[in-house]
Order: sequence, then structure tokens, then C-alpha cells
Amino acid sequence: MPVPSGWSRPRRAEEDREGRGGHKHPTRPGGRRRPATAPLPVPTPAAYPATVGSQRGESREEVFGSFEEYFPHHVSRHSRPATRWLHFAGAHLGALAAATALVRRRPAGILALPLIACWVAWGSHRAVEKNRPAGFAHPLWSLRGDLRMIAMMWQGRDDELTRMARDQSTIVLDGGEPGPA
Repeated sequence: MPVPSGWSRPRRAEEDREGRGGHKHPTRPGGRRRPATAPLPVPTPAAYPATVGSQRGESREEVFGSFEEYFPHHVSRHSRPATRWLHFAGAHLGALAAATALVRRRPAGILALPLIACWVAWGSHRAVEKNRPAGFAHPLWSLRGDLRMIAMMWQGRDDELTRMARDQSTIVLDGGEPGPA
């Protein structure tokens, strides 16, 4: 049976062993194939640029003993009012979609709450704050922090959140000791 032009017939095992197949690897220089036993290259940390997760003075790992220690850090990750208000809107939009699903007796629609809320929240971190959401390192405390933040916004305490974020990100050069007046 003739082979259409541009196609090749399957190689036989004997041709592979003898090296007479004539096929070369399309992406390797000189058409060389990588030996099957060669380890894959392991990228070094220097191969990746420091972008998301290292901007605006963030540290990679932070250890907190309690939620009360964590909350000011969480608020500092939401230092701009636009980020907090987008979190507020996303949470309420997700709750509205989930409530609508319950009223219409579509229980799968309850998934709209976390999906919409997270999508809007993560988008706000990316677009407004230019940082990585805190939920990746501390997911449960992050959820609790978002709920407390939204509750404070309902109470009209957004200015307090702004001050808390500003105070958390202030660098004290003298060790925090009061100097002579």
C-alpha cells in the first residue's frame, strides 16, 4: 500500500536497533535524541524571576501564633480600599448567586459562592494590589480575616482598616523605641 506524501511508514524494531531509521528528533540540535536514562534538567530558583509573591516587601513564609497576630498582616495585604471593596462586592455577589440557586432548588449552584467570591477577590489582588492573595499560605485564617474585614466594612469601619494596613506596613528604623523628644 503506498504511503501518502509527507508521511512515513512505521519503523521496524530492527531499524531502531541498527540506527537505520533516518528519523531525527525535530527539536534537538543535529536531530539527536536524549538518552532514555538522562535525567531531566532541574530548574534553579534563579531561573524564575521574582514576581508574584515577592512584590511590595512581602516575605515568603510568615509564622503567626494566633489569628489575632495574623489579622493585621491580612489587612495589610488589602491596603487599598478598592481591594477591600472588591472583596466586599465579590462576597455579596457570590452569596446572592448561591441564594438564587437555593430558591430555584439547584443545590449545585451553591458552588457559585466560593467561585465568584474567590474569582473577584483574586482578581482584585492581581489588578489593584499587585500582590499574591494571603489565602495560599493560611487559607482558613484568610477566610476568617475576609469575613471580619467585611463585617468591619458593614459597620462603617473601613477607615480603621486603612489605618491598620498603613501601620502594619510602616517600617520602624530605630527598633520601635521612643526617642528623646
